[in-house]
Amino acid sequence: WMVPKETGWLWAVGNTSSCSAQGFFAMFGFVGEALYQAAISLNILLLIVFGWKQETFSKKVEKPMHFIIIAFVLVFAIIPLVYETYNP
Repeated sequence: WMVPKETGWLWAVGNTSSCSAQGFFAMFGFVGEALYQAAISLNILLLIVFGWKQETFSKKVEKPMHFIIIAFVLVFAIIPLVYETYNP
């Protein structure tokens, strides 16, 4: 994997940069996936339980939701990158 060879871990073939990149994309994907699952649940809740129309959801909620999720996930994934905490 992309873990630095110097660690001695099994199948470690990467370096510090590849380890950081793998950590960044993994964190971005894991947190982003969870937040988008919550967004889909919110969409279904508003459509079915509260009787919203899809157009209303698109106009009022969808754009801010995408912005908030992407901004949060970027910050959440960049902070460990800045402090170099992705590496073993």
